[in-house]
Amino acid sequence: MTSREQAEGLLNLTQAIGHAAQQSDWPEAARLTEQRAPLLMSLTGDVDGETLKIMRSIQAIDAAVMAMAANNKEKLDADYNRAMRSASAMKEYHRVAML
Repeated sequence: MTSREQAEGLLNLTQAIGHAAQQSDWPEAARLTEQRAPLLMSLTGDVDGETLKIMRSIQAIDAAVMAMAANNKEKLDADYNRAMRSASAMKEYHRVAML
């Protein structure tokens, strides 16, 4: 298999990772990333210009996925903090009600 063929396969996997991330299917994105990792490491150094373009596309998709993950993490953190404040307020309400 040539480097370009490998890169095209990696691009397909990367696009699937991006799709999973857009759907917030993080377990699937992680599974695909684990599947892709050894293939990415096996890519040889004899690449042509088209292969480099494909690799840059992969890098761009990876950057977008990382941004989505960071945004989702921030949202989860905010939701968690909101829930903890709500639980604390409810606990305080019950404490005061018992007086």
